[in-house]
Amino acid sequence: MFDILTIAALVEELQRTLVGGGVQKVVQTGPFAAAAEIYAGQRWGLVIDVKPQEPKLFLTRGVPASDPDQVTPFLLLLRKYVRGARLVGVEQVPLERIVRIRFASVLVEERRGSVERVPVETELIVELMGRHSNAILVTADGRILDALKRVPPTMSAARPVLPGRAYQPPPPQPKRDPRQLTADSVASLLLEARPDTELPTLLVQHLAGFSPQMAREATFRALGATGVTVADVREQPDGPARLAAAIASVLEPLQTHAFEPTVYWSSGEPVAFAAIRLHYLQGLDVETCLTISRAIE
Repeated sequence: MFDILTIAALVEELQRTLVGGGVQKVVQTGPFAAAAEIYAGQRWGLVIDVKPQEPKLFLTRGVPASDPDQVTPFLLLLRKYVRGARLVGVEQVPLERIVRIRFASVLVEERRGSVERVPVETELIVELMGRHSNAILVTADGRILDALKRVPPTMSAARPVLPGRAYQPPPPQPKRDPRQLTADSVASLLLEARPDTELPTLLVQHLAGFSPQMAREATFRALGATGVTVADVREQPDGPARLAAAIASVLEPLQTHAFEPTVYWSSGEPVAFAAIRLHYLQGLDVETCLTISRAIE
């Protein structure tokens, strides 16, 4: 699942592998998909797909073939600003499923009868947020050049995504920062909730960046099961402390960078992947991968 842990592991991989590399080719492989060939000591493919049902971003050793029917304005702008550029930075927006990839290039422009070489920085912002996923190319001052999915005001009055507009990040959700939780703040959260609320549901609803997969894992680490309600935790004197510790352990790789990319199999079919070991899926076959990109792919 593309949760904040997967994004953090992926950003670390991209920083380690691609920063300083040169973009040799960009292609559009579908209406919502693009890829870049980047040489950074060796040839890599960076795959971006923002299909609503299955958005993804990962590194691969080959670049997917271009779709000749997808010569779009977005692709032409990628060719202008990204092809031939250096990849100079990769960042994750904290507690968000958003990756910001920075490129530096030199454009050759004719000005006042002479040819000038103009240094330019652009940023490709990849938002991996389910049906709202998108890849947006912006200038250094935050102006949108284009996006894989244009969003007119008729689709989103609050956050249009169109060329020429200022880029606006997704609005923050009024949730608690899970990195700051203590046993007392967990106890307060439990007291505010209905006793019959499923604990993983509560965590997803109230903790910033917490995915259902992360919530089930934290619940299992705290209480040994995922089918647990708020009332079940309240009945245990050390329940809030155990839950706070479990949440901290799930988030620990954000600080230690000790990720463990894994894929989970059932009857020969992959059913889940994660940047950490998922103990609540202990009955399934587990494959440990060298990188999160390999797990995703």
